[in-house]
Amino acid sequence: MRLKLLQLSSARSPMRAALIAGFAVVFALWLVSGYELVRNIRDVEQRMAAARQTFLRGEEALTKVSTNVLLGSIYLRDALMTPTTEVRQHSRQELLRLRAAVDRALADYLSLVDAPLEREQAARLQVELDAYWNHRTSRAARAST
Repeated sequence: MRLKLLQLSSARSPMRAALIAGFAVVFALWLVSGYELVRNIRDVEQRMAAARQTFLRGEEALTKVSTNVLLGSIYLRDALMTPTTEVRQHSRQELLRLRAAVDRALADYLSLVDAPLEREQAARLQVELDAYWNHRTSRAARAST
């Protein structure tokens, strides 16, 4: 009887060891998979944060362009409506300063853009802005004379 028990015990021992080893391997794979998942999620979050920052910087640059163009219209109005030469000259100088600020903001925006379509649209915007500023500064120059 004892001999039979020893035989059963020794037969179960390799099976028990195999089960424990199998569970240990599954647990180790589970831990490695969990670690990889957390690492991948962290990488995705970092890429999303970088993309969000780039988008916000681009939006700020375009907002600056829009704001300065509108301000330029106000300075042109002031130059056309003001009878004194000093104020007209000041308005013309402000127009030139705003144009430089718009050019810098648009250059900042172009440095953030990767897509060819966006680059094409930004180039078209630059052409339209150049025409706009040339027209505005020539009007301001005529008003100051």
